[in-house]
Formats: sequence, structure tokens, C-alpha cells
Amino acid sequence: MSKMADEKVISAPATGGGEDGLIAGDLSAAEARVRPLETLLRAAPLGLCVAAMAVMLRDTQTNEYGTVSYSDLGGFKYLVYANGLCAAYSLVSAFYTAVPRPATLSRSWIVFLLDQVIHWFLSSAFTPMIRTIFCSLVMMIMSLFM
Repeated sequence: MSKMADEKVISAPATGGGEDGLIAGDLSAAEARVRPLETLLRAAPLGLCVAAMAVMLRDTQTNEYGTVSYSDLGGFKYLVYANGLCAAYSLVSAFYTAVPRPATLSRSWIVFLLDQVIHWFLSSAFTPMIRTIFCSLVMMIMSLFM
């Protein structure tokens, strides 16, 4: 069967007869049970990303050498932007999954690829932050022994 025929079988309503109607009916019942959970799981990062942004934007460190905030380090600015993008994507994807529509192979691939892009973007945002923290710790440890 071609991809178009597979997509039609998945999105076809249950007719009560034949093997294809039974499969489509089972899928729509399963989708109805899973949709609220998927929507909740896609909306959960929204709160976490907004909380991370709030912490990063409001936090400043002050000691005898001066004051440092997130805007002084490029890696932390990038992390704030990445958290904002993740929060926006979480909101959009939660609305996208909450609205019932027929499941097609192309829509599934689009959602999967967008999830991977957001994951890559957040992973790349954490790398400069970890590097900055690591370098700060190394410098602090070196200053203790000198």
C-alpha cells in the first residue's frame, strides 16, 4: 500500500465491518484517551521554561569584586532566549495536540522534527552555560591554591 492509502486507513472513521474499520476505530478510541495526557505533557515545559527565564532574568551576584547579572555573559543570554523559544513552542504544540484532527504520517513527522529542533536548540543553549560555570569553578579552585 502507498503512503496515501495508509494515511486514509488511519484517519477513516470506524464502519463496523471489515478489518480496516476495526483498526481505525481502535486508533480513534486510543487517541481520545491519550490526547489529554499528551497535551498536558506538551504544556508542562511551558511553566518550567518560564520559571527558568524568571530566575535567570532576576538573579544577580554581588561580591567584593563587583556585580554580575545574566546580561554580562553571552551564554546566559542565549539560554534565556532558548527558554523563551521553548515556552512558545510548548504552548503552540499543546494547542496543536489538543485540537482533534486526523492523524497522518506527514503531521506526525512534522511534530517529531520540530520536537527534535527544539531539543537541539535547548541542548546547544546549555553548553555555553556549563562551560562558563566550569571555567569559573576552575579559576576559583586555582585561586585557593595560589
